[in-house]
Amino acid sequence: MALMCFHVSRFESRLDGDQSFIQLHLQDRSSWNKELIRLGEFYIDKSTSFNSEHTVLQIEAVISSVRSAAETFESTN
Repeated sequence: MALMCFHVSRFESRLDGDQSFIQLHLQDRSSWNKELIRLGEFYIDKSTSFNSEHTVLQIEAVISSVRSAAETFESTN
């Protein structure tokens, strides 16, 4: 759920007017859905708190959460 929330939060900024893909570093971060990002963070916290072994999907979700939290592409950890 966390990974899906992070991906869907950027849905509106992924395509330009011609329906061509916009690369992550060129996307307008102000158009990202902050509520879905918060929901993704909630699910990350829930999924990582009960198990010390992490799945590939959890790792991908954590990477997406870091990208979603960064103010700019250049400031992404």
